[in-house]
Amino acid sequence: SSCAWEADHAQFVQIDDDALQRLAQILSKQGMVTRSTPSFPKLPFASTRHKVNWVCVAAQLSFGSGYRHQLIEAGGKGAFQTMNHGTTAMLRAGSAFDAAALCAVDAEYIRQIFSLRNASLSPLVELIVDSLRSTGNVLQALDCPDWFAFLEMHLAEDPS
Repeated sequence: SSCAWEADHAQFVQIDDDALQRLAQILSKQGMVTRSTPSFPKLPFASTRHKVNWVCVAAQLSFGSGYRHQLIEAGGKGAFQTMNHGTTAMLRAGSAFDAAALCAVDAEYIRQIFSLRNASLSPLVELIVDSLRSTGNVLQALDCPDWFAFLEMHLAEDPS
């Protein structure tokens, strides 16, 4: 497992088997509780390429979970719901999710489209902007107009 690999290769990482066992017992007694079931509405993708680009951007923004508590406090939605709402709103607003569109985002756009108007969420807004812009710049530097082209290029290199 990746946990075992880290423990074997990292200087300061150790796995406490007793703590894992205690956690497993607690979880099996309590069961997993979710606040809501994630749902994916039918989305208006123009093509498979458009869908792949959207999925890649949605996955890219999964780092928002570090702001879960602030997001719930500010708007009642967790990180997954907020990021899904934002990328879906971008889609409905006509974003192509291509490199040029990623480079063009700014903080005000992200605040509005992701409903992140609370000042305490400004660091998250900046992280989203930086992540999207830097991805757009990297894609352009690689002569890839979008995530789809990037994936296609790498799949062609390694057909397995």
